[in-house]
Amino acid sequence: AKKYASWNWAKGISYSRLLAAKLRHTFAINRGERIDPESGLPHINHVGCCWMFLSHMMAVRQDMDDLPKRKDNGSLDAAS
Repeated sequence: AKKYASWNWAKGISYSRLLAAKLRHTFAINRGERIDPESGLPHINHVGCCWMFLSHMMAVRQDMDDLPKRKDNGSLDAAS
């Protein structure tokens, strides 16, 4: 609540940003850190929040999809 305005997430968050945050918090847990020093909240809560935001964005905000795309042959699309 101190870092972001209310409903700030509803404006849209890129998929890559949400995935990166989810991974940062997951890796912190994996290193043995349970509480996020910035927020004072458990990292697992941040993981859950990132997952829910990403799930929502994937359902209703495809315009926020900045992830690399794969071609039918499995190669990475250089244009993505």
